[in-house]
Amino acid sequence: MRNHPLSALDPLGQYESEWEGSFTHAEKRAILHSVVRVKQRAWAWIKQTDDNIRKPSALRSSSAYGRGIKNLEHVERILEDMVRETEDPGWNLEVDRGDLGEKCAKSWNSPVPGYDDTLTLGNRWFHQSADEQDSTMLHELTNRQGAEDKNVPSRYNNAWDLEPLMHLDTENWSPFKRDKRMADKLRSRTDSRAGSYGGWSRLLRVSCARHSS
Repeated sequence: MRNHPLSALDPLGQYESEWEGSFTHAEKRAILHSVVRVKQRAWAWIKQTDDNIRKPSALRSSSAYGRGIKNLEHVERILEDMVRETEDPGWNLEVDRGDLGEKCAKSWNSPVPGYDDTLTLGNRWFHQSADEQDSTMLHELTNRQGAEDKNVPSRYNNAWDLEPLMHLDTENWSPFKRDKRMADKLRSRTDSRAGSYGGWSRLLRVSCARHSS
């Protein structure tokens, strides 16, 4: 069925969402509003990260920081694809609910054209705080763009590690902090001018405000 235009996610009621489970109107609003907040946060993170990593050309040309920049650009692509999908009028999503035990949600991407993708929310999701719901929603929507849950070689492609970006500045995000420490050490050994650039702290000063629901 067509969405009621509850929010900025679907202002014209264009993209199709099918409610497979039993949801109250308030629960549907909670789901749609969570997706809106995730999308807005993703756009803010993309813009601020993109603006900052492209400013200091001296740092960008340094091999010490090349890996970290590529990792951040990989996260940008995941979030950009996620936002594009949620804004696509042709995106069909089945929203279901069920008893998932300790899990709050799971998603399934249809490999067959014409079959809708499915997002299943466990009963626990509806008892989470709005912040927790949004982190879970970000996790599931990045899964849909290739972020994985198990045996992931890169933390920048791990949906569990991407969850905190819903509420953390990039400088406080543990995968970035690890890369920053390693890059600063490498640069201090190979470039006597490292102090004049200020390392990663100057490279990326992202001030994404913590989302308040």
